[in-house]
Amino acid sequence: MPTPTPATIRFMRPARPTGRAHEALARIRLLYAVEADAKANGLTGTDLAAYRQEHARPVLQSFADWLAQEVPRVLPKSRIGEAIGYAVNQWPTLVRYVQDGRLTIDNAPAEQAIRPLAVGRRNWLQIAGDGGLRSAAVLLSMAASAKRHGVNPWAYVQHILTASAARQRAADFSDLLPDVWAQARANR
Repeated sequence: MPTPTPATIRFMRPARPTGRAHEALARIRLLYAVEADAKANGLTGTDLAAYRQEHARPVLQSFADWLAQEVPRVLPKSRIGEAIGYAVNQWPTLVRYVQDGRLTIDNAPAEQAIRPLAVGRRNWLQIAGDGGLRSAAVLLSMAASAKRHGVNPWAYVQHILTASAARQRAADFSDLLPDVWAQARANR
């Protein structure tokens, strides 16, 4: 294969997204606009699911129809072909959020929860040497759960360690779950 010249490189990689990419992104932006409106209205739970059913479902159906039209028109190994193929393959997972108001449109909350783990991974390589890896995993999981429920992780973990030490091994620990613990503290 000859060495590419600047002129051929320009044709190999478009400087901006293709029309198909713009179309797909525009449809995704519509879905996020529905989510922004729902958040602005303070919708949660079943109200959020109903709102999504009314506003996001038609956008998703239109997007699915567009994807079905585009699949035979693109090369499967091209960038846009791979993106469309990925969207089609992940479709059952994507549309699940419309049915349940507890679910988010993307996995950003999960990624934010594990970010500290990814950042500190190299620092924790030494933990496993003395068997502390399991303890670190449990404590980090507890802290992430506390954060998710709006609880101060340090206060929560400190309380859990103190309260669990005073209980029998077979005792019920469900009152120490972060949502239950936060509710009990709020009722005081």
